[in-house]
Amino acid sequence: MSQATVRTVLAIALHVAAPVVFVVLFIVFEETMQNRDADDFLAAGITTAVLFVVAWIALWRSCVLWTKARRMLTALSIFWCVGVVVALGTLLEWIYGNSYQLNEGTVVVSCMMWLPMWVVSTTMIWRESAAERIARLHGPQGITVRCPKCGYDMTGLHEARCPECGTQYTLDQLLALTNEDKRQIDDR
Repeated sequence: MSQATVRTVLAIALHVAAPVVFVVLFIVFEETMQNRDADDFLAAGITTAVLFVVAWIALWRSCVLWTKARRMLTALSIFWCVGVVVALGTLLEWIYGNSYQLNEGTVVVSCMMWLPMWVVSTTMIWRESAAERIARLHGPQGITVRCPKCGYDMTGLHEARCPECGTQYTLDQLLALTNEDKRQIDDR
């Protein structure tokens, strides 16, 4: 199984586990907390969210190019998602009145809505930009190894045979051609 498949399966399992963890934590907090308002819901929701965020980042950390902007946007997305959910919960309370049952329901819904919103926002923030993709595909310093006969990009191949046209080369021939390309780039 590939690493991407394993990560995807673990991400699905994490989504399934989050509500279960929330319920278990809610039961624990309900038994241990003195004040039985919405505090037990909120404590379970915050704890679940922190655990989910840590697990989500740990799961995908090696797949993301962590630039300064991505780190900042990831941190801001936590607050943005919480802000949207709190605003929605406040709107629900304002529309339907300020009853005790609504307060608990709003906290539960808010805690559970925050997680998918954060996953979607991190998906958008962490996706590879066009410039990053080009840099990744072309290797260091933008140098590519191309087949002299057909021009196929042979960067990253494990053998010196072009899969496009089938021409066999020696590593010395390809290295010489790559060095010529590098000199042409440096001269520009």
